[in-house]
Amino acid sequence: MMNISNSKDFIRSLDLSPPFEELYELGDRLGAILVNQKGDYEQHVYVRGPILYALISKLKPKTVLEFGTAGGYSALCMARAMVDNNIDGKIFTIDRLSMDFPQTRNVKDNSGNISTIKSSNNEHWPKVASKELIEKIIPITGYTGQALNKIDLPKIEFSYIDAAHHYEGVKHDFYSLLNVSAKKFDVLFDDYINRPFFGITKFVDEEIKNNFDVTLIQTDEIYISSTEKQNHGMIWFSTETAKKPLSEIFPHSNVENFLKKYRRYEKYVVTNRHKLNTKIPYFTNVKFKFWKKSS
Repeated sequence: MMNISNSKDFIRSLDLSPPFEELYELGDRLGAILVNQKGDYEQHVYVRGPILYALISKLKPKTVLEFGTAGGYSALCMARAMVDNNIDGKIFTIDRLSMDFPQTRNVKDNSGNISTIKSSNNEHWPKVASKELIEKIIPITGYTGQALNKIDLPKIEFSYIDAAHHYEGVKHDFYSLLNVSAKKFDVLFDDYINRPFFGITKFVDEEIKNNFDVTLIQTDEIYISSTEKQNHGMIWFSTETAKKPLSEIFPHSNVENFLKKYRRYEKYVVTNRHKLNTKIPYFTNVKFKFWKKSS
């Protein structure tokens, strides 16, 4: 079953009032402003901050796993929720780019002027967030399969999935979560949208929405070309609403077979990335790149 709600009504349903202005200001200072397909600046990712803040405040997870750190907006918003609500927890966040990699940021100053800079998360975060927030976050560098082999994670109670956006990548991240999750956990998928090379909608429609009570949070409309807009949303569900045991919905043998196959592919990509991108640059945008929002 799929319930549909806009972002404001969804947050209101949780009986919470996130600090919208402060979270949006964080987005400005962090450089989370995007350039859309028309070449205009837009802040469409910003509403994800209050949604994540509200869910963390409501659910109070002590262990969070984020797939796709990007510029850090989502991780820092979740950290802010933990600090404000005295949650003794940690946010583990995975990205193939290291915390020292210089990222392009469109930073808005107090006068409303936007400047484009390059700055790594390690360099930029201390300029816009307190030490208390940053210490809530544990970055893990690598493709998901690689990264999860680097660390023994505690049982995960909440996950935000926003890394590889092609179908197999989304399925891999969710199946990877199953192996490190608590008995009961919540998941938020970003980018539920009909867009070329995006597989979130396909995965949710095939494997999630008929097995759980799912909420589609309609966040905004975005340009997917210079002239065409699409509705854009997020998917939230709790495994408490499962129609049958998780072991029946996602049989262990199926999960492990898929992960094994995908990680062989991932290892090949990592080993041959430069060669593939040189020969077939188009691959970079389709399969071998974590699709980035400056989150």
